[in-house]
Formats: sequence, C-alpha cells, structure tokens
Amino acid sequence: MRPLIAMCLLIFNASLAIAHPKTDVVMLYNGDRITGEIKGLNSGILRLNTEYADTINIEWRNVAQVTSDYSFELLLASSERLFGSIGETDTNGAMTFKSIDKLDTIELMAVTQIRPIEETFSDRLSYSINANFQLEPELRSNRIQVDIAYEDKASKTSASAWVLESVTRQLDDTGDTENSESTSSAKVALEHQRWTDRGELYRTFTATYDMNEALQNDGRISVGAGLGRYFIDQPGMRLSGAAGLQGTLEQASLQDTDNPPDGSPFGVQPEDGTDKALEAFIQTNWLVYEFGNQDLDVTLGGNVYPSLSSWGRIRANANVQLSWEVMSDFYWNLTATAEYDSDSDSALGDDLGIPKDTNVTHFDYSLTMGLKWAP
Repeated sequence: MRPLIAMCLLIFNASLAIAHPKTDVVMLYNGDRITGEIKGLNSGILRLNTEYADTINIEWRNVAQVTSDYSFELLLASSERLFGSIGETDTNGAMTFKSIDKLDTIELMAVTQIRPIEETFSDRLSYSINANFQLEPELRSNRIQVDIAYEDKASKTSASAWVLESVTRQLDDTGDTENSESTSSAKVALEHQRWTDRGELYRTFTATYDMNEALQNDGRISVGAGLGRYFIDQPGMRLSGAAGLQGTLEQASLQDTDNPPDGSPFGVQPEDGTDKALEAFIQTNWLVYEFGNQDLDVTLGGNVYPSLSSWGRIRANANVQLSWEVMSDFYWNLTATAEYDSDSDSALGDDLGIPKDTNVTHFDYSLTMGLKWAP
C-alpha cells in the first residue's frame, strides 16, 4: 500500500506546476469560441484549461478550428510526428501547422495526439486511480489500481500498480459463514519505450514484481528488453505489440499434501522454492474508444511468457477494462483479469522433488467493478 500512497503524492505535487498563458483559441462547429490553454489531445479528447472552468474536455470531432501562439508536437494517424506551431485558418476541420522548414494544412481527424512542447512535468504526466469491488454471498473482493504514464517526443515511461484482496466463504444451510479463506495478489509493472521514429520499431525495457497466493506465487521479479511497434495509432483505436526476452527470479510455495515425495521439502521450506529462469515475452495492447453522451473506452491487454529454461512451461495473463464516463473525470469501471501458469516440468518442481511427469496447472481470475478517476 505504501508504493500506491507515494505515487498519489507524486501526482498531487506534479499537478501544481505552471504552464503557458491561457491564450489558445478553440472554435467548435456549433460556433462556440473557447479561449484557454491547450493541455493536450489524447484518445479523442482535447483538454483545455480555461480561466473560468479549470480544465474542460472537448470531443475532438466537435472541434472546427484551433489557433495558438505556442509550439506543439503532433502525432498523426500515419504515425508521423510534427513539431511546430498552429496558425490561423478559415477552413473548418483543418489546421495550419508551421514547422521549421514547411507550412502544412492538416485535417483535424488525422491528428491523434497533441502535446505542448514547452509543457511542464505535470503536462507530460497522465494518471488514473481505480477502486473496484465484488460482493457476492460467497466471495468478496477489493481491488485498487494506480496507473501513471509520462511521455515526451522520444520515449514513454509507464507504471502500474494494483492490489487485490479476496475472501471466499463457505456458507451453511442457514446462510451463515461456516469457514472462510482469504487470498491476495499484487503487481507492480514498469515499462520504458524509446523510439527514433514511433511509426517504426521502438525499444522496450520492462521490470515487474508480482505475487499471487492462489497460484502459489510468493513473489516473482522479472526484468526484460525487446522490440515493439504501434500497428494502429489513429482516432478511435490504438494497437501495439512487443516481443523480447526476460529473466525471472521467483519463489513459490508449491504443495502436494496428498502425495508429497519422500524426504522432499515440498511446501515446507519456501526458501528452497527459489528459481531463476529465462523467458520470452509477447505482449499486446489494444485501446478502442467511442463518444456519445458519455465517453466509452475499452482496453484489452495480454502477455504470454514461454519459458526457455524450463521447456514446456507457459505463463500468460490477460485483462479487459471497460470505462464509461458518468461525470467529468469519473468513470464507471469494469475490470476482468485472468492469469495462467502451466508449471509443466519446471525447474522449480525439480528443486522441490516433484516427479518430472507431474504437470501442475494453475488458473486464477477476477471480475470487479467500481469507480475510476482519470483527470
């Protein structure tokens, strides 16, 4: 819980930074003219900080013209990045963009991201906090998650941390609790992407700590590197994927209480269950967003980890998150996660005295709902 509190304090302190004056002008198709400071465009939402209403969110499809005296970085649907200033234009649905060596007229719907070049640390920072729960007669789950991302013209660094606590109850015929069992899982993931041209391959560096009592994972540290690419990066959709290698150090409390091998420390001495491994990783992330009266975002992510040092073992995880805006900056959030570990003929099993022909399969999942705050 302390890392989550530290990240929240970082978010609060960064939000106190000061950016350029509120002189940018945004004109909508309905004729409204709004003056303020452009904080950025992402996922089809233009954020504008005004004198009278703080930061407001404007659907990009409703914007007819944009004018500013300051410099910006633009990301186009073609994955091209431009650096320059936004000038005046008489054409709705387009902008005049002046870079160092040329003057372009760009259709607004071809622009997927806008970021002020002279922005402060807080302007480059995006973050969200989720608080989810699940209440059933036999299951109670609580989940909290914090996501932070920092992006500049050549790289993107993201951090995600979540904790899930679950209590499973066995009820008697009267509905009273006969006995209960609690499990917990947690994950802290860091990723740094660096590119020369975002439309081509980018380099990715990852570091992860995760634990899951339901999967007998007492703690695993993974560090890896690889190559990735944004296959789709356009209004309404973003799809990226990466692959590489990573090393892991894990500690498991595997147990076979029915038939423990003679003389083995199986499930008795957790320190004997420490294992080093080399894995490949394949990851994909897909974001789809639409706008109506409320914004709707759907995020799908998945990772597959085939082991290279314990042949036959495969780990995988997947998550689906649906966010529906119920009021400004607040979303109703539905999160589904699943995790799989084949544990097939792993080196860890050898260390603990498990026969080589024993396949231990583990699967865990959760489904929670709650609120998400994403300013």
